[in-house]
Amino acid sequence: MVIGQVRIDTRLYDEPPKRKKGQRGRPRKYGRKYTPKRIAHLKRSMVTLPLYGKEQEVRYRSKVLMAHFLGGRLVRVVWCEFKSESGHWKKAHLLLS
Repeated sequence: MVIGQVRIDTRLYDEPPKRKKGQRGRPRKYGRKYTPKRIAHLKRSMVTLPLYGKEQEVRYRSKVLMAHFLGGRLVRVVWCEFKSESGHWKKAHLLLS
């Protein structure tokens, strides 16, 4: 299933910690929330791709996380940025698949 581009402020979470034997209460549905600070610590990769009829530089970060608006379904999340004609990096876009 491919969703495509979503809002950059979409709520994303880690998987919840495993339940300990004998632990009381309801198991957690989500793990820790992914904040911009945590996203900044992910490894950034750079690649040159043939996009829009020309060679385009792209840098991205990727992780498998839980999407809140999908009821906690695990999805591949990719934050990508394109380099503009003037050499500046454009704002990040969020893609899910």
